[in-house]
This record gives sequence, structure tokens and C-alpha cells, in this order.
Amino acid sequence: MSKITIKNEVFKIINEVTKKYGKKITDKNIDLKLYKSGTIDSLDYIKIITDIETKLKIRINIDQLDNNFSANTLIKEIKKIIKN
Repeated sequence: MSKITIKNEVFKIINEVTKKYGKKITDKNIDLKLYKSGTIDSLDYIKIITDIETKLKIRINIDQLDNNFSANTLIKEIKKIIKN
């Protein structure tokens, strides 16, 4: 999976969850801490991780990713998983 595709999928999944709050992740706010900023809540965190795992057919080690992640953090973690 290419870098652009991973980024697009992560943005798509996060934005699907955050649209109920009228918020959207873009390149401008790719480093925004989603939970800390109030963009998502704890249930949204679980949904985002689960949706990414299902869509990309990967397993994200939660120990490597705290609940204060950004879209960019997720993208980097996914690249590490796919690389291995």
C-alpha cells in the first residue's frame, strides 16, 4: 500500500468518525492530538483503531500508540507495521 493511500485511508476513517462533531482532519492539522484537543472521545479512539485494523487488515499494538495520537502518528505506526 502506498504512502498516499495509507494517509488517505487514515484521513477517511478519522473524518468519518469526526464528522458528527463538524470537524475534519486535513494536511493542515495532521499533527493535531485528536483526544487531547477534544476532537474525539474514548469511544471514537476505539472505533478509529478498529476501523483502521479492519480496512487495512493489520493489527495495531495499542502499547505503541497512546490515546493522544494524531493522524500523523497513526500513519507512521501503520507504515512500520506494513513494512515488517
